[in-house]
Order: sequence, then structure tokens, then C-alpha cells
Amino acid sequence: MHDYSDAIRSIRNVCDSYVDGKSDPKEYYHKLYSTLSSKDEDIARRYDNLTGSRYLPTLIMLLREGILSKSDLEELDDNLRKYLLSIV
Repeated sequence: MHDYSDAIRSIRNVCDSYVDGKSDPKEYYHKLYSTLSSKDEDIARRYDNLTGSRYLPTLIMLLREGILSKSDLEELDDNLRKYLLSIV
């Protein structure tokens, strides 16, 4: 959910910086499109084709990138949680 929330915040920032009548609508449209495309690529890279064999490497990547925190791992099995934290 963090990635989706981050994308929405980024898009909101672009929208909030637009000043009706003063800003170039075409420029801001391109900024919105670019922001959404960039965030969509990040989300796709992380979660598309997330199968069993890719689940563990994805968890490790999310921990390393700060998307997941140690507290997010509390619901996992103790051995798995310790293993993930030892790698990170």
C-alpha cells in the first residue's frame, strides 16, 4: 500500500502546484503523466508476476528500499523474520 499512497501523494503535489490561469496546462499534464508513469513502473517492477519463487527476493528488496519496516514483519514466522533481517 505504501507504493500506491506514495504515487497518489506525488500526483497530488503536482496538482497542488498548478495555478489556474497562470500555469501552462500542457506542461502540467505532462508532469502528471510522467509522475504516474514513473510510479506505475516502480509498482510493476515490484509486484507484477509475484510468484512463490519471487516472493522472498521481493520481500528482501522491499526491506532494503525501506518500503517495508521491521514492524511490518511482526506477523511472520520468527525464523523467517530473523532470516530476512539477517540478510538485510
